[in-house]
Amino acid sequence: MEKTDRKEYKSAIEDFNQAIQIHPKYADAFSKRCHSRLMLGDRLRAMEDCTQALQLKPNFAQAYQAYTNRGIARLALGDSQGAIADYTQAIQMNSKHALAYNSRGHVREKLGDKKGAIEDFTQAIKVDAKFAPAYLNRCLSRSNSGDHIGALEDCTQAIRINPNLVQAYLNRSL
Repeated sequence: MEKTDRKEYKSAIEDFNQAIQIHPKYADAFSKRCHSRLMLGDRLRAMEDCTQALQLKPNFAQAYQAYTNRGIARLALGDSQGAIADYTQAIQMNSKHALAYNSRGHVREKLGDKKGAIEDFTQAIKVDAKFAPAYLNRCLSRSNSGDHIGALEDCTQAIRINPNLVQAYLNRSL
């Protein structure tokens, strides 16, 4: 984990390859390699790794993270419905996973389900009140729904949490 914490993803992948070679049914290694590949933009192989992890051990401790990462990969590969299904599975496994709610809300917004998106962003905020991306995304959804006061409040809160979140300033100014 130290290499992934330092964002040395290529080197981390080499270590995960080694671990998988020694223990081919090590679900956690596949899941962590999925994350590293995702960070490097290798979405197809990331999705394959997360799928392999979940097939080996569907209920391992970090399975919710594997579902979330696979959802991110699926969305990037154009599979919005598959992404929603994965985020939903992650939420069912860990209802305190703000990233999964936020990610599902993002896809719902993209598909035109503004109400569902706002509900997911709101749930992400309930789970983690300091999760600035959820405020930013809810700001955008509220703005697109005509709730400009709510949008302004959310963008302002995103800025309070993360003063370097440029997109929040841009959207607040709109």
